[in-house]
Amino acid sequence: MPKYSLTSLSDKTVAKAILRAANSPRLEIIVPSVVRGAVWLKNTFPYLINPILGMAFKKQLNSKTK
Repeated sequence: MPKYSLTSLSDKTVAKAILRAANSPRLEIIVPSVVRGAVWLKNTFPYLINPILGMAFKKQLNSKTK
């Protein structure tokens, strides 16, 4: 992954997440918090979010095949 990608996380953020996960009874730690909100939306409103995600993935796939 490119070093300055929008999806890249700093090493400090990842280290904090690992320490938090090691000390937490939760099964899953989602980092960054923006993604946590997106996961909540997808789980809460799947009939709204899934078609939007499907269109985005299809658009991305079509742009890569051209």
